[in-house]
Amino acid sequence: IIHPAIEALCNVMKAHALKADDIAAVQVGYPVRSWKHASISEPRDLLGLQFSTSYSLALAAIRGGTTPRQYTMDAIADPALKAFASRVTIVKDEDLTARFLRRMPSRVKVTTRQGVVHDELVADPKGSPNSPLTSDEIDAKFRGQVSDVIGTARCDRLLEALRSVERSNFRLRMRTFIAPWERFIRASGITRKRWSLRGAPLN
Repeated sequence: IIHPAIEALCNVMKAHALKADDIAAVQVGYPVRSWKHASISEPRDLLGLQFSTSYSLALAAIRGGTTPRQYTMDAIADPALKAFASRVTIVKDEDLTARFLRRMPSRVKVTTRQGVVHDELVADPKGSPNSPLTSDEIDAKFRGQVSDVIGTARCDRLLEALRSVERSNFRLRMRTFIAPWERFIRASGITRKRWSLRGAPLN
């Protein structure tokens, strides 16, 4: 829901070499069907933060990203993010509601401190069926989600194994990454039925 607004803001900032401090106000228009899900202005927990357009745009503008590692309780309390978020308004856009019945677009209007207004419409955000991610973009997103959990080296090996699944024995390659979880499961006493992988029983 919020993705197109984030992309629109980033497009404007990149096209006009804007920084967060250059922006006086941001207006975000959504179709009526998605507006109500993305208009949390003062989130109190991580779920609310993820559905807050104002804070998501603040994260994109100030911290340069909106990956899971940026969505933290510290972000909610950050004065700089809070200040930027307070300059974001969310509106219902009837034109978007009528024009894009089966899509989730967003129109963003960025007003600079010099009074210049930049308008950006994103109807098909990156990753949607009409604007799919490239292989490199998928790899980058995978690394961003996984490397903090299992480490960069193992993440790269896992990614290579996934990319080569059609030309290799996938089950054997995956055992390298499953082994640590098997040890954890055994130590925790979790049942085999719940955690064993199809075709790869916990021996």
